Amino acid sequence: MKILITNDDGIYAPGIEALATAFAEVGDVTVVGPEFEKSGVSHALTFLTPLFAHELDSDRDNVSRYAVSGTPSDCTKLGIVELCGQRPDLIVSGINGGYNVGINCVYSGTLAGAREGAFFGIPSFAVSVEVIRKGLDNPDHMEKAARLSRELILKMLGENRVPPHSYINMNYPISSLDGSAETVTVPMETVSFRYEFQKGTDPAGRPYYWTGHHPAEIAHDRLTDVKAVEQGMIAVTPMTYDLTDHSLLE
Repeated sequence: MKILITNDDGIYAPGIEALATAFAEVGDVTVVGPEFEKSGVSHALTFLTPLFAHELDSDRDNVSRYAVSGTPSDCTKLGIVELCGQRPDLIVSGINGGYNVGINCVYSGTLAGAREGAFFGIPSFAVSVEVIRKGLDNPDHMEKAARLSRELILKMLGENRVPPHSYINMNYPISSLDGSAETVTVPMETVSFRYEFQKGTDPAGRPYYWTGHHPAEIAHDRLTDVKAVEQGMIAVTPMTYDLTDHSLLE
């Protein structure tokens, strides 16, 4: 099995290393990540400047690693077309430090890495894990999430659960990493955030605005990705890149 792994936190983030380690046990892995963090860039694409890819050292014969001067979608596209050597059988993006649920999915570079794979019709997955601030860089969390994700992804692949041009979003609460949590298939929450801007003045006297957002109050009782992770469940959400509002076509 040929596996392409990417992320939006950067090539040196612990989550991408955890995925590489886990999937190296089942196939040949090519890791293609942004050279710097690209969180929140969504599906941005570099086309006005060239992309540079630098091959990095690897301590495993079946793992190659590249740092790319672009976005997660650039990394996936470049990995598929140029760097993998052959068409990947599987693409995994992550592991993101922090949930990618609800409206955040629209902004997420992690999801863009998987979505780009879906453009090519390759089974693609995005993986994120809850961040507890004191455990932000806890490699144990990432390693456990990587192993759980590997087993769940291989199960879905074996059962042909991912049709062409769809991709799967997976979110793990910290409490689920012991393997005892329920896994649920749920829709994405569509209630928007509450936005606010902190205004300040920089040393040159120029005003600036620093954006922030908070979850909005959810009035309905439907089980969505947001509510699932709040209840300690592993949230699995099938997605597609078709932006058509089919209810309005008629």
